[in-house]
This record gives sequence, structure tokens and C-alpha cells, in this order.
Amino acid sequence: MKDYGTNVVAGVTPGKEGQNVDGIPVFHTVKRAVEQFEVDATLLVVPPKFACASIHEALDAGIRKIVVTAEGIPLQDALEIRKTAKLLGHSYRNLSYVSPRNYLLSLLRLVSILLFFHQ
Repeated sequence: MKDYGTNVVAGVTPGKEGQNVDGIPVFHTVKRAVEQFEVDATLLVVPPKFACASIHEALDAGIRKIVVTAEGIPLQDALEIRKTAKLLGHSYRNLSYVSPRNYLLSLLRLVSILLFFHQ
């Protein structure tokens, strides 16, 4: 993503705080990363079973632009995510297909990004 001009400011992986990946600092929680950097958006690269918790963690940290790459999020989790987004006054969009070259990368170039990796 950095090669396309995205301003990646931090990464998050529980248990990996203090490490750097290609010069990008890694934090234990989203909240810790947001305390250190101004974050406009987050890209969540997580398995479907972690998507709901990851989205809630990002929302709790004050991030309002969230892109989730997980495919096959359980229906109950998707409904909870949608309900939470509506309660907070935000839209919820379910994109079934995203062409990385045409949509995702152009979107990510516009904002500072917080990468969230969950193991």
C-alpha cells in the first residue's frame, strides 16, 4: 500500500507491540496506536470470526472509516455491526466485490491508514 502512496501510520497485532514492519510501528491495541498517531481510517485484515470484535475495537478507539476485507462474516456478527454503525450515525456498506486497482487503493491513498492485523 505504501507503494501506491498510502500514508500507513501504524499496525496493530496483539502481543507484537514494539516491533516495526518496514519502518511502521506495531502496537498491541488500536487505542494505543490512536494515542500516538492521528488516524483517519483503518483497514482490517482479519479472519471473519474476528471481524466484529475488530470493528468494535476500532469504533471504540474513535475511528469512523473502516474497511474490512474478511469474506464470510457470520450473519449475526454482520447484523450487530450494522446495528452499531446505525446507532453511531454511520453508514454500513456491504461490497461484494472490490477491485483493488480501481477502488480500494484509490480510496486508501486519500487517508492515513491504521493497519489492524489479528492473529
